[in-house]
Amino acid sequence: NQTGFAMKAIDFQFPFYDRFVDTVYMHVDGFLKFDENPYPLPYQVGDELVFKNESVVAAFLNEEIFVNTSSGNKLWYEGDETHATFRWQVTIEVN
Repeated sequence: NQTGFAMKAIDFQFPFYDRFVDTVYMHVDGFLKFDENPYPLPYQVGDELVFKNESVVAAFLNEEIFVNTSSGNKLWYEGDETHATFRWQVTIEVN
């Protein structure tokens, strides 16, 4: 997947701010979004803008993340009708 995110429909709904959601967009940059617009901001210049303008869970937010599949890096989901777990196994490149 070259888009930088993957969509996953989970097996239950949960409340998130003002709505119930059952679809999660998992981003390579370490955050989860819950709406049809998969990108947080078209011209993002700082991570703090994501928190001010978007409803996200940013458990691992880092723009230096690189998914190197040849090194075994991956993003994955595990879950059922009672839980959802999203995981990142990635490389962080510092320039």
